[in-house]
Amino acid sequence: MQIKGGNIYIKSRDTDSIYILLLHIRGWIDIKTEKIKYGIFLESSGRDNCPGEKPRDMKPRFIDVVALWRSILVYFRDNYPGIPCPIETMILLILLTGSDYTDGFPQFGPAKIWESFKE
Repeated sequence: MQIKGGNIYIKSRDTDSIYILLLHIRGWIDIKTEKIKYGIFLESSGRDNCPGEKPRDMKPRFIDVVALWRSILVYFRDNYPGIPCPIETMILLILLTGSDYTDGFPQFGPAKIWESFKE
């Protein structure tokens, strides 16, 4: 992690770090101004492991985490105003559709959740 000119730059090989950052942005909001104290940028890179293909290094991706956080809030405010926790709801929906994080939880993963809807 580096801090340059009021911005935080984080380099990660794990895309789950996006969810972790989104969940912690509230701690970086200035209570008086209601503004986020820093710009938060994630450089995500790693290996692309598509089934049946040889693993290859991915090009780095840069994600403006604050812009993503704000767009999730705007989307839910405009389309689902009754949802009280839009960031947490969005992350739950992402995890329920499957990620390397939920693959390690056979009792919680997408297959188990969707199976419960059959009943």
